[in-house]
Amino acid sequence: MTNQEEEGGMRILHVLFALDRAGPANVCSQLVRGLVRRGCAVEILSLREPDPGVAEALGVEVHHLDMRGPMDRGVARALEGHLRRSQPQIVHCHQVRADVYAAAAARRVGIPAIVSTIHAALLDDYGYTYGQPGGWGAYLWHRRSLRRQHDALVFVSDYARQQVQKHTLAPLCHPHTTVIHNGLEPELFAEALRLGPPPEIQRILDSGRPLLGCVGNLIRRKNVAAVIQAVGQLAQEGLFCDLVIVGSGPEERRLKRMTDDLGLQAQVHFLGYQRNVPAILAGLDIYIHPSLSEGCPLAVVEAMLMGRAIVASAAGGIPEIIEDGQTGLLSPPGQLGPLVQNLRRALVHEEYRRKLGAAAQSYALTHLTAQAMTESYLAAYRGLLGETSGNEDRPEAAPRIAPEETEPCR
Repeated sequence: MTNQEEEGGMRILHVLFALDRAGPANVCSQLVRGLVRRGCAVEILSLREPDPGVAEALGVEVHHLDMRGPMDRGVARALEGHLRRSQPQIVHCHQVRADVYAAAAARRVGIPAIVSTIHAALLDDYGYTYGQPGGWGAYLWHRRSLRRQHDALVFVSDYARQQVQKHTLAPLCHPHTTVIHNGLEPELFAEALRLGPPPEIQRILDSGRPLLGCVGNLIRRKNVAAVIQAVGQLAQEGLFCDLVIVGSGPEERRLKRMTDDLGLQAQVHFLGYQRNVPAILAGLDIYIHPSLSEGCPLAVVEAMLMGRAIVASAAGGIPEIIEDGQTGLLSPPGQLGPLVQNLRRALVHEEYRRKLGAAAQSYALTHLTAQAMTESYLAAYRGLLGETSGNEDRPEAAPRIAPEETEPCR
């Protein structure tokens, strides 16, 4: 039986807390489209009402429940009912509430294979790394489900996997883990390059200054303040550039106040949430990603597919997709001086900037596409179904943790 025939009979249910426009849902959407193209029967279940635009664009059946809060245990009965009716072979969970509630329901119903994608560095997401002990209990709750209810765990970067596997107090140990980097469909980015930047970006470009940009939620660990400070330092040196900040969040007011205090109102432009990020990226000379922690950031993958020069922090999984000096410039997370130095280098040397962008695009088109990601997930699915059915003729299961990686779990 060929892989295509085998996958044509594969029934997969993806469960998310919210089918929206955030990173995990975006990755899930890219994967779903790839699976459908490979002949899989795919449905999505969102634990709360999905974004209508996202749901309609997918072209698959999207169901939703009305989960009323993070601890709404009443959702368990509805999940079980849906699973008994749909009878998928694989339940693929995204985000903590799906990992906890959907996986437990799938186990009770007897679904053959349950898998979770861990979309972030969990300890950083829960705030434990940054000294917020309230996140510790949430991590332990999530960890318990991942260890007991899931047949396999997929991490979006090796950093995210190693962080929890090697934690000294409560390592997340599991016999089946693998790393699959996020991927996106390159066609959308090719179209954005063809059309060029939208009018609001073109007006900024009319200043004649190089244009920098960063994209993401305006939260503390995204460290957008460092970019504003860097633009201020470069201006003091006589190296002027414009900066567009795409996104919104709790840090927005503080960042705007910082911009005013530094006298950068004419150079720093807050664009808020934007649906068409590739169109914004089309106008950039340099994309900046200064985060303190990351899994495998989609914004960086987007910038790579657009062929932009990238200046980023070496946080989380970023060094796994960006080679310093070859496909981008990396600096230690949280250190302003090296970030400014890399920005200066990219701004001054235009030809080098172009080479960085071209090399990043070449790498992304080979390794970070939705097709490459889909093939990796299909291999993991086939391995899981082979193990759970006891069919030795099927491909090998998802890679097991090497002995040295399991040492902290003993």
